Amino acid sequence: MRWLAVLLVLAACSSPPPEPPPIPSLPAPPEELASCPGPAPVPVAPKPPRSVERIAAYAVRLDESLVQSEAARRECARRLARLHEWIAGER
Repeated sequence: MRWLAVLLVLAACSSPPPEPPPIPSLPAPPEELASCPGPAPVPVAPKPPRSVERIAAYAVRLDESLVQSEAARRECARRLARLHEWIAGER
């Protein structure tokens, strides 16, 4: 029992652990590199009864959506490459 009292006294006398060093943070990236454009929404397929004209119009809208999504993907890749360059320049 006496050893428990000695252990409590020694634990109370010990110093607290040192504070961890602060982690440096990068400044915020330029606004144009902060986000990417989203893809175009996918058009809704025509409901039955489907005519050739409705299916063709849907195919045209789908193709336009795919072109816009691909352009957004390319723009996002360009921004990501510029962001990598910006981060490398900040180090």
